[in-house]
Amino acid sequence: MNYYILKNERKRGVAKDYDKAMINNDYQADYEVDHLTKLIIWGFDFWVTRRFVKLYADRLYEPVSSRLVLAMQKRLPTKALIMDLGAHYGYYSLLLASRGPQPIMAVEPIGSNTQVLKKNIIANSFKPIQVVQAAVSDQTGEREMRVSVASDSSSFNPHPTGPTLKTEKVQTKTINTLAGNQQVGFIKIDVEGHELPTLQGGTEVIKRDHPAILFEYHPESQRLAGRGKGELLTWLQKLDYRLWAVSEDQAELVPLEVKTAHRQALAAFGHEGYGNILALMIPLPGLSLIRTTLIDQLSPYPMPGIAKATSRKLELDDTGIGLVTGRIPRVTDWDRWWLQKDRDFYREEFERVDKEVKMFKHKRIYMIGQGIKSQWLNRSKK
Repeated sequence: MNYYILKNERKRGVAKDYDKAMINNDYQADYEVDHLTKLIIWGFDFWVTRRFVKLYADRLYEPVSSRLVLAMQKRLPTKALIMDLGAHYGYYSLLLASRGPQPIMAVEPIGSNTQVLKKNIIANSFKPIQVVQAAVSDQTGEREMRVSVASDSSSFNPHPTGPTLKTEKVQTKTINTLAGNQQVGFIKIDVEGHELPTLQGGTEVIKRDHPAILFEYHPESQRLAGRGKGELLTWLQKLDYRLWAVSEDQAELVPLEVKTAHRQALAAFGHEGYGNILALMIPLPGLSLIRTTLIDQLSPYPMPGIAKATSRKLELDDTGIGLVTGRIPRVTDWDRWWLQKDRDFYREEFERVDKEVKMFKHKRIYMIGQGIKSQWLNRSKK
């Protein structure tokens, strides 16, 4: 399959025409839904096209956000609707369906992505996930969408890194119409710069149900969509939502202030330049996120404090959420880690840590190592 990119995307910040050979090598399989690879992640089967195998392998995809949504799910009412907007192949829908009883609605506009999404749902024995093939916006109807050469980057706006392959008409729906009278407990949004209209189309639901929201914030995508700096964040804050930037690298939740949220988010995301933001209007019972308090990584290498942490039981205090799990330290080249001959030893060690480390109340310290930083204290449970 040869991919040719639209020729009119040469404005500043918009992905330009790629060399055709590069497109064929890197993205050729993105829409080849008859050539999928099956992964087993978080205990469920997950079919993906070739480019996503490395991204999702061994729980490497958004590890902090993944654990965060699972922690929140435990505190949602059993019948509260979970909405996965921009579901792609259904990673978050399947993750949540594998762990809790809440009804889930997965919304995805691109036909080939929806085909893989449905295959993933059928491949697992979870409760039914409602699939809606549509885009989510501020009004219902029909609209031209830019189908990106990268299957996870299609949008109504130009994309900063994913050139447009073609355009196609898609149905648009709003959060209000999709949810109807159902109570909405959690919304995950990944719509490549169209987040604000998506949320504006759910104003009624948001004011009624105060759902927790996890959304991707890509400042350059926001600019290409015609949004001002921080406009999306300000809109949510005016509805009395509190915001936290999710730092996947540092395993931290960074609270965002009203006047400096945009700059703080950029600092938290680091060199990636974009990432997820958690929005909460009312703290969920047992889930307080006042300060940066998330541990997600423990290094396998000897360093002060780590040995004690792995041999003691830890629990969250009232200033934040604590999720402790074993994981290989982040490295620049993930492929290089897979070549390490002692990888099985580390994997077994982290599985042991994952089972043994529990949560309990503690004071606060800094544990720093291998670029990992979190505010924690430990003490033995009486």
